[in-house]
Amino acid sequence: MHELAAVVFGPTVPDGNTAVAAIRLAEACLNHAGAVADREDGEVSPGQLGELLTGLNLTQSQIVQCAEHLARQARRRLHPRRSGNTAGKTELLVDMLLQAGERGQLAAAHLNEARLLLDAG
Repeated sequence: MHELAAVVFGPTVPDGNTAVAAIRLAEACLNHAGAVADREDGEVSPGQLGELLTGLNLTQSQIVQCAEHLARQARRRLHPRRSGNTAGKTELLVDMLLQAGERGQLAAAHLNEARLLLDAG
């Protein structure tokens, strides 16, 4: 993944941090998709819009899973003795990540509904 991101971004990819490189690559892809949808040289067909909605829904679902995974990891690994964080701060972080996951599920559901509406004609 890091090599792919290095090809796309050049020397601006953080060394050794494939998670950050993957997120930056996904962001670039989403920016490109938005630019395609916003181009002035033509209209976006219903098929293209459907593909964009499906891609956004899948991306949002992955974001939800990542936020929930980070919450579980934070709860297990950010013990006050090892991390320097207080128990209250760790629980607040976990709660924020879980809320992000819950709200992300709602966003994914709306994207799915939009796709279904588009398909219904």
